[in-house]
Amino acid sequence: MRAKKDNGHRLRMSRRVDTYFDIYDSPSVRDSLSGRLLKELACVFQVTFWVLVWLVFAIRARADCADDVPLSKMSCDTDFPCIWHAKYLVNCSVPVDVDCTGTRNFTKPYFCRYCYQWPETAHNCTVPSSCNAKAADAYALVQCTVHADTLCIGTHTFPKWVPCRWTSGKSWYVAMITSLFLGGIAADRFYLGYVFLGVLKLISLGGLGIWAVADAVFLAVGYLGPADGSLFADDFLVP
Repeated sequence: MRAKKDNGHRLRMSRRVDTYFDIYDSPSVRDSLSGRLLKELACVFQVTFWVLVWLVFAIRARADCADDVPLSKMSCDTDFPCIWHAKYLVNCSVPVDVDCTGTRNFTKPYFCRYCYQWPETAHNCTVPSSCNAKAADAYALVQCTVHADTLCIGTHTFPKWVPCRWTSGKSWYVAMITSLFLGGIAADRFYLGYVFLGVLKLISLGGLGIWAVADAVFLAVGYLGPADGSLFADDFLVP
């Protein structure tokens, strides 16, 4: 009897094991496990990829000591007698407290001249806005700067006289069309900013037509312009 019980127990255990392996070997289970493994591998790959990208950008984001560090954060030896407008190579260094890569001691080109003597193409000047651009030889005093990384003598910001060329946005074409079709009610004068003269012209109905014709002629020959002394926007686009 005991042998029969043992044989029955072994038979049941064998069936359970066979059933377990049958379930494990089924296609649905294998697909589920392989899909999970692939998802985990894909997740690991994505994390690794973005970590590498971050490391690359973090390394590239660090400024190069010679090319990317601003001139205000380095020290350059320009205190020596030099020949005017001559080109030199001066020694520069970056302090250790500035985070950058590469050598901290290098040379930079240096021209022996004041900042305001650099070519005008290197100047960044404010636009004049309070002068009469129609006046002969009209100039305005504005503030100009050169790039902060330019090695030069003196300050990087300085005053400079420049030709008075500015516009308030008024268009000659709009003024001319307005004068031709609405000049009798002084629309052209109001458009150009002559408010008081515009009221007089409106009251007189364009000077009985004479004033309206005169303004159209003045606009056509360039004698009449905006009241604030600026150029027409169409003229401002012409160098």
